[in-house]
Amino acid sequence: MHETELGPGRPDADECLPYYFTYIDLVPDGHIVKRLERQITESAAVRTAFIALLRGLDTAAWERRAPADWTLRSVRAVAYAMAGHELHHLASVRRQHGG
Repeated sequence: MHETELGPGRPDADECLPYYFTYIDLVPDGHIVKRLERQITESAAVRTAFIALLRGLDTAAWERRAPADWTLRSVRAVAYAMAGHELHHLASVRRQHGG
């Protein structure tokens, strides 16, 4: 790890499995903590807007279907998949870090 004015610097190859560089390589240069703070703020805004949208849906909208070749085929499936995806990652972090 190399501390700079941009933060701790990018991880070295031996700090994680190569698979994780699929994600790491997507992160633009800059201070990682500032990047995470910005992403949390943006994510909260998107989630708030999405939840407001979902609150206004009627029964027909919840059951509306996408084409059969889509992996998520209803609004209900998208909402549950999003909630479950976050729970999955939180459980992984807790398991790996003793939380």
